[in-house]
Amino acid sequence: MRWVTIILCFIVFEIQAQKHDNVWILGGNSENIFSIGYQWGTMIADFDQEPVEFKYDSNITLDLIHSGATVSDKNGILQMYTNGQTVHNRLHKAIPGLDTISYGEYWENFNYPNFLPNGSNWLAGLPIKKGALMLPSLTPDQYVLFNFLRTYPDDGFDFPRTTSLLMSEVKFTPSNPKGVVIYKEKLVLDGFFHGGYSATRHANGRDWWIVHNSEFNSSIYIFLYSPKGIELVNVCKDNRPTKEMFTYVVGNFNRDGTMYATSDSDGINLDTMHVTIYDFDRCTGIMSMRDTKPLKGRGILHGSVEFAPSNQYMYVSNGFSMFQYDITKDDILSTERVVAEFDGSNFTYSPNDQGTNLVFSTMQNGPDGRIYCIPPGGVRSMHVIDYPDEVGAASTMIQNKIKLPCQIFNSLPSYPNFRLGPLDGSSCDTLGLDNHPIAKYRYEPDSIDYKRIRFTDLSYFRPETWNWDFGDGSPKISIKSPYHSFPKDGTYKVCLTVNNENSSNTSCRDITIGVSATDDG
Repeated sequence: MRWVTIILCFIVFEIQAQKHDNVWILGGNSENIFSIGYQWGTMIADFDQEPVEFKYDSNITLDLIHSGATVSDKNGILQMYTNGQTVHNRLHKAIPGLDTISYGEYWENFNYPNFLPNGSNWLAGLPIKKGALMLPSLTPDQYVLFNFLRTYPDDGFDFPRTTSLLMSEVKFTPSNPKGVVIYKEKLVLDGFFHGGYSATRHANGRDWWIVHNSEFNSSIYIFLYSPKGIELVNVCKDNRPTKEMFTYVVGNFNRDGTMYATSDSDGINLDTMHVTIYDFDRCTGIMSMRDTKPLKGRGILHGSVEFAPSNQYMYVSNGFSMFQYDITKDDILSTERVVAEFDGSNFTYSPNDQGTNLVFSTMQNGPDGRIYCIPPGGVRSMHVIDYPDEVGAASTMIQNKIKLPCQIFNSLPSYPNFRLGPLDGSSCDTLGLDNHPIAKYRYEPDSIDYKRIRFTDLSYFRPETWNWDFGDGSPKISIKSPYHSFPKDGTYKVCLTVNNENSSNTSCRDITIGVSATDDG
């Protein structure tokens, strides 16, 4: 059998690693509380491993349904994660002082006392998309958590409403990996909100812009997290309001933070979804609507928006179709292409179960340059867009590419672009944090010719030029993501050097290409 192995022989500067999204935790509770013929449990994935593998982990007992958020340190070591009800540390225990968050009557709806086999409570995750956000603090070794309070206000409405946005901060040290709470659930803003949190870097490369939508999508609140704390800077009212309070408002920033996009339905039981694009100024926090377009769906919608790593394409799902738009064009929404249609696949828990259609729902960029997309519900499949920087069908969306060891139930974690630096030369570029590019790449062999390798650039901090040395005596080339055919079996030291006006960086890897003792030919 032909094979390709990977040996990492060059490590980039740790201070610039920015691997806060390298560890993903998703799934239900690892306590086996059901017995209906499928694996109930929680998975962990470490993107330092190539290719990434989603592994069942019995040590993780927190149910991550819907509001799951996870953060690692700059070197990719897990620090903490939450389901909107409680916060656990990397020891997979509740952080002292954050064992309960967002507490209220609504919280109790998802607390099942003495439910687990060991007699403990089962805290089901709050069923709110992007209901929590975790970021590295502006203080070393500390991390901030944004969550919210959902209550039943005495205002004539007989359903829960989000009434407060909250913020906590935790410090971790080598001597205390359990975590120490600096402050818990500081009030960010009172009001009525809907949807989840999204974030992007300020133009100075240090601070963060954080946004949250109001009820009926009537406003978008724009906060700045800086050394001064958290403050409301702008309120965007140039919106497309929704018809119902309960809609799937899912917002996301593009990779350079200059655009914000949402996909939301007219109402939870209506079949028309709208994709809306906003321009965003990373320096001032000013947001303005650019364009909006309806996308007809079928039944309850599961909209989501994500952007390609190169920042050329936007992907929008409406459940049954995956659309691609070229955001470098003036009239973005006129560039619509369908890159995948739902293939009709279905997941069943047991022989008597009607099953769940594995349609397209929440998406998230991976550190490996792929876009991961999950179906809704408790299923065991994950769709992948392998080459999202390519146009149309070349983006290669593979439905159900990853077969998961246990169910996920809407638990894909949400991350901003941690590898976004300052807007060099802008009026807000005042901290001397110039973009010094970091070289990184992945590769895969051709399915027909194993000596023909596809290299995909994953470099960040604004590289401007790329230079490849394949270690086989061939000329160096200056293509961002090339193909290369090696002359024969063997081990080659492949180096990528990236440059901009500030500096250069090189990443080298030993790539061994060959055949096993028993050739399959």
